[in-house]
Order: sequence, then structure tokens, then C-alpha cells
Amino acid sequence: MQRDVIVKYACRGIHFYAPLPEELLDASSTLSELFGIYIFISAAAAYLAKGRHQVILDNLGCVFIMGGVVPPFAVVGKQWGEFVSGGSPNPALQRYATSIFDLGIWYEFELMFEWRPRELNILADYLSHVEEMLLHHYGLQRHLFRVLDDRWGPHTIDRFATVSNRQVPRFNLQYFHSKSGWTDAFSLPWAGENNWLFPPIPQIARTIRHIRASKGVGTLLLPQIFQSDW
Repeated sequence: MQRDVIVKYACRGIHFYAPLPEELLDASSTLSELFGIYIFISAAAAYLAKGRHQVILDNLGCVFIMGGVVPPFAVVGKQWGEFVSGGSPNPALQRYATSIFDLGIWYEFELMFEWRPRELNILADYLSHVEEMLLHHYGLQRHLFRVLDDRWGPHTIDRFATVSNRQVPRFNLQYFHSKSGWTDAFSLPWAGENNWLFPPIPQIARTIRHIRASKGVGTLLLPQIFQSDW
């Protein structure tokens, strides 16, 4: 992509999403959050290289483990310097903490962890739950996709997908993810690909306009709704 396009999206902020693995579904909030930090840092490490970056969390446990700055009430009136900062006796937490530190050493970046009350971290807290409400979590059953792929494929990219419901290896996801080719499919031209298009219902008209403007080809799935313009 053109450099100015990438810079524009980076300046708006990157929204990153990764599902919890099955073994962490019942884990503590500290372990779940530290896993999320590790997954993002490992995916974005090359972009963080040789920099100094602030990591703001509303989980005190993670900030303690990562040797960050905590509020006075968390240390019961003592000076923060009286505490050994960083690490955990819990093997799972320690594994993620050391992995994050190792990435910093390998890519030569420094992370500064800081606690912030949840009411001052509204956007991040909202984004941590918004994926549960997205309409595009639905997908065509695999055997039906294979029928259409045999007829009109092979499809080379799934433009509206999640990690769990993508139909082909290459896909676009709403959020930054290390396995996704890019976020926001509409920011890319669709020519030169055989596009698999199963967009959220509010994006159907925009999808049709965009593939026409791109002079692209693909297979578009539309729900049969008698009130709809299409």
C-alpha cells in the first residue's frame, strides 16, 4: 500500500483483536490481560523496534508484574522503591512477562507500564468487549462455501472475516491482527483477486460500489430480504 495510506491509519490508532485460547477462557483477569499484551506486542514488535512506548492498563496485577508505575494506595503508603518490581511466582504469568521482556531485548524497545483507573480507560475497555457484538461473526457453513468455491473459485481472499470464520487463508479483519493481511477492506483495491464477499448487512451497498470502482471480481453473498434495495 502507499505509505501515506498506512500513516493515515496508524495515526488514527490501531484496534487489535485476538481471541483468548480455550485454556484461558476461565483464567484470571490478570492472566487474560497479560496474554493480550503479549499477543499484541509479539504481532507489532517490528513496528516498536528501537522505541520507548507507554502501556496503559487498568489491571494492577499486570502493572506490578511488568514493573510499572502504580498508585500510592496500591503500596499501602510505602515508597514504590521498597518493592521489587517485576515478575510473578505464578508460572503462567511469569512466562508471559519474560516473553514480553525478551521481545523488548530482541527488538531493542522499552515498554513503560502505567496503571489507570477503568473510568479513565473507557475506550480500551469498550474495545475489549465490542467484538462480542459485531454482526460479521456469522459465516457460511464450510461445506456450502466449498460448493461455491468449486463453481466460481478458487477464491484468493476473504474480505470480511474473523480469524475463526475465514474461508481462505488470506483475509481482511476489522482489527489489526498478525494473521490478517490488512484492516478495513475498503481501503484496498480489490482488482487482481477473486474476492469472497460476505459483508455485514449495513455494508452491502458499499461493497457493491467498491468492487465496481475497483473493477474487481468475486462472489458476493446477499441475504434475501424483500424490503431491500438489492
